[in-house]
Amino acid sequence: MTAQMMEVIYIDGKRHYMASEPMEQYLGKLENAPSFISSWTSCWRGYFGNWKIKDNKLYLTGLNGWIKTPEENQKEIDLDYLFPNKKKVFADWFSGEIRIPLGQLDTWIDREYESVNGKRLIINIKNGYVISKTEISNV
Repeated sequence: MTAQMMEVIYIDGKRHYMASEPMEQYLGKLENAPSFISSWTSCWRGYFGNWKIKDNKLYLTGLNGWIKTPEENQKEIDLDYLFPNKKKVFADWFSGEIRIPLGQLDTWIDREYESVNGKRLIINIKNGYVISKTEISNV
């Protein structure tokens, strides 16, 4: 699989990219999840999320995606489509790791999120709350 475009996450006001897809757990729990479609191979999931960690909580702050309508047309959607009238959404559905590449890119691998950077930050989340943060050196 082609390397995938990473979603954006802000931590302490600093922009990072993450090699994780927290939205997948939310979409997996929906009875009638939208059918996202991909227009290019670097984004098979068909959407991009923007995230933020604030006060040790994970929030979804933006979403852009493309879905297939019943008429078989492509429609662009945003955060309001899944979360009407919300500017940010506490991601209490997510438990798992958020992996954030840090430092210089050492090895490019053209598969999913397998490229290697000098360091990475692993943030463990449980029901939307940050449980731990660990910085790992890949050298």
